[in-house]
Amino acid sequence: MSYFLDPKNDFAFKHLFGEEKHKDILLAFLNDILVSVQNPIADLTLLPIHQDPGIALLRRSILDVLCRDTEGKQYIVEMQCSSVHPSLDVPVIISARPTASRILRRTTAG
Repeated sequence: MSYFLDPKNDFAFKHLFGEEKHKDILLAFLNDILVSVQNPIADLTLLPIHQDPGIALLRRSILDVLCRDTEGKQYIVEMQCSSVHPSLDVPVIISARPTASRILRRTTAG
């Protein structure tokens, strides 16, 4: 029996990375995986959780983090806990979400 939570589990992912009290863990994790970034992240802010109805059905954890590096530059990192087939073009899928959401809202509004 394992005594550790699997961070790929939806509950564990949100608990580990999505809570203010664990910002230090998230900061260390992002700095470790974003080694190609010129300046390390100095501070971060968890952005309000927004679940698009179409995305919520997929039951994925999505976390948006506003990062500020040591030079004061800001950028947003989106973290997801999901299985993605290697052949999928993830950036295209992610960038298409807002457009798909607007189309769905227009068609359901009448």
